Amino acid sequence: GAKLQGARTELSPYDLTVLEDTPCTAICEVPLRAGSRQLAYLVKLVLRQYRVHLTLDSLPVLVKNPALNYAARGFPVGFTTPPANGMGPPDMHVYNHLAFTISYLKDSDSDESQGSVRIISFDQTSCTPTIRQADKSSCQFL
Repeated sequence: GAKLQGARTELSPYDLTVLEDTPCTAICEVPLRAGSRQLAYLVKLVLRQYRVHLTLDSLPVLVKNPALNYAARGFPVGFTTPPANGMGPPDMHVYNHLAFTISYLKDSDSDESQGSVRIISFDQTSCTPTIRQADKSSCQFL
């Protein structure tokens, strides 16, 4: 059914290693010009509430809200808010930074020297970091 809906599986640009924390890593930086096709496409994705679906070890990425006991598959590209002046089109916001949390259990069925794990959850949080310009590999989150 997924292929009939237009879904296709592609490799992501994220490079993860088991049992290692990965620091803030820039995946891409794309300047968008006003009136460009890329910007128009991005606006369309946000307005249509498009969600990005990732999988890790056959588990879907989830966005969770423990306070509301809520979890949803995939994460939105961005969101809209009412315009600041109260008139005109909504203000557009794009999530420009993603934080992933991967929960795991050490696999008791395997040899300890192998260090294999079983991934039990794959969660994502959208956030806005404060990036030190001199060192873009270190982010402090607001």
